[in-house]
Amino acid sequence: MLIFTHRKLAELHYVVGGHLSAAQLEHYYATLRKHYEQHGKLQLLVTVDDFRGYRDLAAVLRFLRHEPTLLWRVRRAAFMVDQPWLRYAIRAISLLAFWIDIRTYSTAKETAASRWLQAS
Repeated sequence: MLIFTHRKLAELHYVVGGHLSAAQLEHYYATLRKHYEQHGKLQLLVTVDDFRGYRDLAAVLRFLRHEPTLLWRVRRAAFMVDQPWLRYAIRAISLLAFWIDIRTYSTAKETAASRWLQAS
């Protein structure tokens, strides 16, 4: 599942969970590309709800093909996630993608995450 819940200029909110398919990822990257082209660097508020990975090899390949480009298009990202392994993975990515201001929050802290994202 990958559902956009809010799209306003360069700020996008979405929920991700379960197994992601190549088709879902294609729609996701197209939406982000469109908003980046229209509004510049993106600000993302991501709620992770029981993410289980990618459905098949096609989805993994789609992710690997598009994710490096996406990372250069993001200015700030707040991830609301309760899975400990995923929190650690996001923190590791934030060290590698040092140009992005990334924060993690528990899913109960949506208000704090949203305020932080908008405080830029």
